[in-house]
Amino acid sequence: MTVAKERSKVEIFNDLDSELLDFLMTLRNNKTELIDALLSLPTSRALYDKFVHEPLPADPIERAARWFYKLRQKIIPTNGAASGFRYGKIKNSAIDYKNAVHRLDAFERRMSSVLLECLDFREVISRYDSGSTLFFIDPPYYGKEKYYFGGFNKFLHMELARMLHQIQGKCLVTYYGDPFILDLYRDFHVRTIDARVGAVVKADLGEKRRKETEYFFMNYDPNTL
Repeated sequence: MTVAKERSKVEIFNDLDSELLDFLMTLRNNKTELIDALLSLPTSRALYDKFVHEPLPADPIERAARWFYKLRQKIIPTNGAASGFRYGKIKNSAIDYKNAVHRLDAFERRMSSVLLECLDFREVISRYDSGSTLFFIDPPYYGKEKYYFGGFNKFLHMELARMLHQIQGKCLVTYYGDPFILDLYRDFHVRTIDARVGAVVKADLGEKRRKETEYFFMNYDPNTL
């Protein structure tokens, strides 16, 4: 989201997990070695599964390489979220991975204008809320919290909703449409999109992927922007 959007005057990216920050520092300090390490790794389900089930190594270059490899080789490239191995019969996932490595210079330049935080969401909202702030919030999906880093739970979903009902700025929150979540944001403006989820290979083989409706909750009327 941050990389794809146009630059704003002030941009804050928050992730309680510090692995992105550690990766960027390794990219800064050991760019050639890190890129060489990434390009030397084959696209392999067995290697992906091995890395997923092993702790990240202490060596900073190997740690950064494995973190990036796991992120780029899984179906849903979200930090801290569990996902299966990304593969396909039509699109070459090995080439996609190599292309992602070659784009790291551009990624580094884009993130250089972003302030990175590794804070609890409550502190981020309290620190950065203002009349001109727009929060884009992508919390763990309700009922799937165990697959994410950080120990999110039902109480924290409620606490997040409570705080967002009180902010001065605007917020855009994304979830799937669980009844519990729909009730928390029942007085917000809502937009939905239908998304196909599941292994990419299903589409390649002509099989149906599971359809989910993604909800976007806003504390403002998007038609007035």
